[in-house]
Amino acid sequence: MAERTVWQRRLTRIVQPIEAALVHGLLALLRLIPVQAASAIGGAVARTIGPLIGVTRRARKNLLNAFPEKSPDEIETIIRDMWENLGRVVAEYPHLSRMKVFTPNSRVEVLGTEHID
Repeated sequence: MAERTVWQRRLTRIVQPIEAALVHGLLALLRLIPVQAASAIGGAVARTIGPLIGVTRRARKNLLNAFPEKSPDEIETIIRDMWENLGRVVAEYPHLSRMKVFTPNSRVEVLGTEHID
């Protein structure tokens, strides 16, 4: 792999803190709205943008190799659903500290607690 130039390293030192600030700001905004709304927004954004990102080519290739019987439309549905799930998880992350896991009607289902002891 080619070594990065001095300018590339300097640019990285500038860009990464900006990216981090944007992500922290976005997560802070998501924390201000109800978890259901945050989850829906995260899912919609990721479902829309995710399939356009380069890494999706690898997912598409892997799915085609793993499921040769699936049609291109089925593969695209899986990819969109994959991105939607990731977007929902990220958008729900700021709400984790407020989620009550062991209460009735929780958003989280806990299985296998009998194996803890």
